[in-house]
Amino acid sequence: MSDDARHTERAAREVAGGCAAVLGSNLCAAVLHRSLTLGDFEPGRSDIDLLLVTGPGGLTQTGRDRIVEVVRRAQLGAARAVDLLAVTSSTAGTPIRAPASELQVARYPHELDVEGANPANEDVAVELSMARAGGRSVVGLPVAEVIGDVPAEWVQDRGLFWLRRWLTLTDDAEHAELMMLTACRIWRFAIEGRYCSKPQAGSWALERDPSLTGVTQALRQRRGDTSSEISADHVEHVLRTVLDNVTARDHRADRGHR
Repeated sequence: MSDDARHTERAAREVAGGCAAVLGSNLCAAVLHRSLTLGDFEPGRSDIDLLLVTGPGGLTQTGRDRIVEVVRRAQLGAARAVDLLAVTSSTAGTPIRAPASELQVARYPHELDVEGANPANEDVAVELSMARAGGRSVVGLPVAEVIGDVPAEWVQDRGLFWLRRWLTLTDDAEHAELMMLTACRIWRFAIEGRYCSKPQAGSWALERDPSLTGVTQALRQRRGDTSSEISADHVEHVLRTVLDNVTARDHRADRGHR
């Protein structure tokens, strides 16, 4: 682990500790996941991703406000942001396709986004799946004791939703890198059922299809090459390639079950 990653993990533990001080026995676990546990943390680009699993009663409004304040005051370390999601133990332990969330907070250097309780959000199931697969509990119970299994089909269906959505946003240059590398992650999960970092997914996709010039450009941008421009055509080519491959795999799988 790099010095930046170690410094940022300490910051993540401080956030988790602050939340534990607020919630006391109502906190079952604070789970660190994504880049800091996948081993691909990139200073200034990766986030601190933290999942709070509360007791079955969830959060009071006072509890939400106090957790938001913990995140507001948090040190970022070398991270781009802190991204915190809170769910109840019943939600995490027996996931459904569109789970409820108690709180979502994203803290950036000069911005704080807060979403209160949400009764149904399919992206939460993906977060639970990722946290179960590669997360590490930094406070409370082990991951396997608090997060139940999420069917891969739900994760894949949500990936298809976002691929189709992004195909309407191919001229969004600011988010082109994110869309394409996340698409590669969706593709690899559909084929291998495993999560990996965005750079790993991009390299994997290029091995399967070297014609994906947009992925090459996205990887260069991620390494800090600001001269690497990504055209809308390249974005569309990557997204359609991934969508076609994932959809074709679904059709083959359906025929195999008949």
